[in-house]
Amino acid sequence: MTTQIMFKIENKLKKAAQKRAKKEGITLSDFYQSATKSFVAGRLNVGLTIEDDSWDNYTKRSKINFKRGLADLKAGRIKLVR
Repeated sequence: MTTQIMFKIENKLKKAAQKRAKKEGITLSDFYQSATKSFVAGRLNVGLTIEDDSWDNYTKRSKINFKRGLADLKAGRIKLVR
């Protein structure tokens, strides 16, 4: 049995992900399924990184919110749960 997962993502980011997936010869759905399986199996870890060239796919508002969230994390106002 399969289920459908719905979430919101910026259109520009989605288009960039679709373009990369197509270049890799897979669909975006294939990527999400593979990433989910790897995450569950412990082969994929998620962390926050900042790379200057990675900001191209985000809106100005998203950049502000992300940087604000990072500042809150560094200041101890957000607790990481593992």
